Amino acid sequence: MEISINILSPVSLTSHKEGHDILGCLTDVSPLLIPDKCGYGEPIREEFDKDDIDSALMHWGQGFLWKRSKPRLQGGVWPAIGVRPTHGWIILRVSNRSLQESLLVRLMESWSTTLDADLSTIHLRSLGEIALGYDGLITGHDIRKNIPRLYWATAFGKPYLKLFGRDRLLDCPAHSIRELSNGSIFIQLTPSIFDIENDPDGFNKIRDVAKAHLNCNAFYSPELPDGHVYNVPEFVMRP
Repeated sequence: MEISINILSPVSLTSHKEGHDILGCLTDVSPLLIPDKCGYGEPIREEFDKDDIDSALMHWGQGFLWKRSKPRLQGGVWPAIGVRPTHGWIILRVSNRSLQESLLVRLMESWSTTLDADLSTIHLRSLGEIALGYDGLITGHDIRKNIPRLYWATAFGKPYLKLFGRDRLLDCPAHSIRELSNGSIFIQLTPSIFDIENDPDGFNKIRDVAKAHLNCNAFYSPELPDGHVYNVPEFVMRP
């Protein structure tokens, strides 16, 4: 069992300010999310000091990793660099059932609004979802082709408001829908993320209805032929 948070931002995530923002969200949301160790590659050995984030950012702009032992979690930031950068990417993986879902939602919302993310997700890597091809990751390369699936919780940013329409997103048949401070629309399909594991048939029915409401041609389907053209928004990357 593993819960994953994925954040895809049009911001490069290369500046020290963005590093402070990303790590500050962890420390502000809950002490349970503050890293024990951090580093710029494996093994992750450097002590993380929440009162001295500048030390952790000494080499910021490369891939940055962190971890915590109790509750067990591991995260990483991959800046958008190169000749044709895609999205700045944050991934957090949580391997602990005791961590409250509300904390993960708050963290996802905090990162989403602070970094004006195009797409943010929270999902459970259950056996059923693994069988459907879910590996816990969603990247900028993925969403240039389609949205691989509809996740337990998703924050749709500006490009998707243009693609789906704000009213359609707000009218999505789901457990919880709200507009975030940056204008993104947050959709949570069911009350608990563990509905994915405990009632997969019920969860998939809710997910299918929500996808049909939004626009199924935006979401990957194994029933469609290779080379099928999906509806994809225009993404505008920022420095």
